[in-house]
Amino acid sequence: KELWDTLKNVFGNISNLTRVFEVKRAINNLCQEDMEFNMFFGKFRSLWAELEMLRPATRDAAILDERREQDKVFALLMALNPAYNDLIKHILRADKLPVLDEVCAQIQKEQGSLGLFGGKGGELVMANKAERVSKAATTERGNQAEQQATANKSRYFKSGERSSLFCNHCKISGHTREKCYVLHPHLRPTFTLGQYKRR
Repeated sequence: KELWDTLKNVFGNISNLTRVFEVKRAINNLCQEDMEFNMFFGKFRSLWAELEMLRPATRDAAILDERREQDKVFALLMALNPAYNDLIKHILRADKLPVLDEVCAQIQKEQGSLGLFGGKGGELVMANKAERVSKAATTERGNQAEQQATANKSRYFKSGERSSLFCNHCKISGHTREKCYVLHPHLRPTFTLGQYKRR
């Protein structure tokens, strides 16, 4: 019994908190992709079996509350940027997993120190800002292109306007020499699914 207690004290936290986190993350990241379903399902069942072994079923309300709090912390840690991997390891090495509020406080401190020393925190913030700016610019460009296309359509397809256009080159009404697809083949209109497109 003494040997068992010693082993439990030495390896107890490693086999529990860290391993529970790793198994839960593996379950969270598990994806079938090109795997055959039977192989995928075997992996899925194996991970859940290991989790159930690490966290045996219980009706003890205190243990259930503790696990619920742990699950919140695990979910937060799994969602963190890889820049926080050292902090995650530090948190999981603790004798007892801190509650969510304490973990948030540690993350805030780490974020401040990463930014303070010009580490990954500053890069993280800059990368996030750059991504937001890029998305906004892409959306803006898309909106402008859509507005331009709508304006062009309305310009050329207003009732009566198109019929009043006449091409001096091909002698066909509906367009002008500048938009003549005989002179400018790339402007030849194509009709797909009842919609007007330009190649």
